[in-house]
Amino acid sequence: MKRLLEYLRGCTAGKIDARRKALLFWTGVITLCANGYAFVNYMPLHDAINHMFSSAGEWEVQLGRFFQPYYVYLRGNVASPWLIGIIGTVFTVMSAYIIADIIKMQNPVCEILACGFLAANLSVTELCGIYIYIYDCCMIAVFFSCLSVWCCQHVGHPWNIICGGGCLMLSMGFYQAYISVAIALCAVVLLQKAFADASWKEEVRSVFNMVLMGIIGVAGYLLLYKISLIMWHTTSTGGSNGMGRLTELSVRVIFQNSIKTYGDIWKFFLGDSRYFGKIVCGLHGMLLLIMLAGFIIFLIQKKLKIYNMTGAVVIFMTLPLWCNFTSIIQGENIVLRSSYALYLLFFICIMIVDRLSHIPVGKAMRYMTCFICLFLLVRNMQYSNTSYMYARLTYDRTVSIMTRILEDMEGQEGYEGGVTPVAVIGQFNKNDYVEVYHDDYKFVNGRSKASTTYPQTTYNFWRSLGSPVNGIQDNDILETYAASSRVKQMPCYPYAGYCQMIDDVMVVKIADRK
Repeated sequence: MKRLLEYLRGCTAGKIDARRKALLFWTGVITLCANGYAFVNYMPLHDAINHMFSSAGEWEVQLGRFFQPYYVYLRGNVASPWLIGIIGTVFTVMSAYIIADIIKMQNPVCEILACGFLAANLSVTELCGIYIYIYDCCMIAVFFSCLSVWCCQHVGHPWNIICGGGCLMLSMGFYQAYISVAIALCAVVLLQKAFADASWKEEVRSVFNMVLMGIIGVAGYLLLYKISLIMWHTTSTGGSNGMGRLTELSVRVIFQNSIKTYGDIWKFFLGDSRYFGKIVCGLHGMLLLIMLAGFIIFLIQKKLKIYNMTGAVVIFMTLPLWCNFTSIIQGENIVLRSSYALYLLFFICIMIVDRLSHIPVGKAMRYMTCFICLFLLVRNMQYSNTSYMYARLTYDRTVSIMTRILEDMEGQEGYEGGVTPVAVIGQFNKNDYVEVYHDDYKFVNGRSKASTTYPQTTYNFWRSLGSPVNGIQDNDILETYAASSRVKQMPCYPYAGYCQMIDDVMVVKIADRK
């Protein structure tokens, strides 16, 4: 293996020094401090209820994540939060390590803080809080996305392009949304080369290698995707981050989404206090000002060649586009679980300030950046743990509610558990009786006042409690029942009469508002 690495890299395999070991250790500590609660508590929410005991299988293949069903066979079909958490943490730490190796920093404290944002952020919080069953898959996708850029930079030619393209293909096969991580990292590498005042030939060669790597990776991914659809006898779908949505793309749509992404990022980090609060939004604004000032000071101090200065400005101004690439081609606002690349902006900010140590104000800017980032990092960890705590309380409350509903259903004459069809009407987030989340933690955990959301999750929640329910899955049939005059006259849970036998079907009315 050592000889193979030496051959691929064209150099001696490097050893992990004490500084790198410290980086791995502290990144792991931050990951567990931020998300460990989710790994040791069973609290399935939303889609996770459907997949805690079975993989999505064909659905994931339709979306373009065709490696996931095969990986689940190895990991185990039951989504154990502890096992998934450990696997995901390992790949999270390795991804941060690779990024740190690509974006080298002088100060080890700055490096640890930058990696901390890759382990403790809202993207990871939503994955652990709602989509825990694919948390490890997503972190594996991030790892291979980072590894593709590392291979392109460090492996000897032409293996760099081949290995990079292969890693990119693997990343997209697990979760194609994380291609934005590789694209953003490529932009950062080019920015570094501009900062180093590299020759134009070297920069053109780097761009060519990156583009060729991307073409190989995407082409290999699309080929395997088509083969997977044939093997599974299915077709693509336009669900969340699904490949079917790419059919709606056009030059005009991409241009509109590109312009829109600046406003989305501005609102998310600086104007949207739903997640952060006004103080944190203000600190984000201070970091932005420090990053802009540091970038301008660096360009003035270095006196770069005109093409490098132009390239640096263009790359710097378009960084939000590369970090939010997935949302641009999906035509959506920022989607937390697939917005991991956005947190590279913190890494880039720290990187720029770290390079100003040679100027008089550089030390002061570094200290200010470190203090702000430390506060924000602690805030991220606190936010995640509070979100998970509320998620656990919501799960416990949902167990209580669903148990009471089961008792009322079983008390109805003519109802036979597991045999009688059940139609759930409405969702708990439209029921004023169910206690709402405190503050705004609902935005990253299930988007509901209860663990269940749409009717299918309600049926599966009952099954997870050991009570088989013959739930009606067809939404059209459920809409027909909801529109009937008899169901409209029924009260909602928890008032008497909210569950009734209608035409040999058990109708359970949760809410009447859409």
